[in-house]
Amino acid sequence: RLKGVHRKRVSRGAMAALRVSVRRGGDTEEIDFESADATVGDLRAAIEAKLSVPRSKQTLIAAKCQWKGIAFGDDLKMLDAAGPKGTKEVDGVKVISVMLMAPVDADGKEKINGCAAQMEEARALLESARGMDSEAARKVL
Repeated sequence: RLKGVHRKRVSRGAMAALRVSVRRGGDTEEIDFESADATVGDLRAAIEAKLSVPRSKQTLIAAKCQWKGIAFGDDLKMLDAAGPKGTKEVDGVKVISVMLMAPVDADGKEKINGCAAQMEEARALLESARGMDSEAARKVL
């Protein structure tokens, strides 16, 4: 395992017919599809659901080719989009490696982290005010 590379597997139950390894920055998310007929649209929907990156902010690159425009519509099968050079077989599962390019704030992670920090700060203030009389607690809060 490479330093800084994190892998997560998202499985939908049965043995996958197709696995897409989605790399974004230093992280890799593996998304399994039960059918080898899964489409580019299916992948975009899975990325939106699992990585919180809206379809409109996604740029997908596989086998040195950007998946955009009419040639790479949502109804195109991923195996056709990747072609033979962009697909490999591992333990009977077809695997496609895709790079996801999206703006840094596309997933809203920074906003969520900021809200979480504010919640922790509020919890700490409430905890410090526990047991104080109402006037002292009012000054702390």
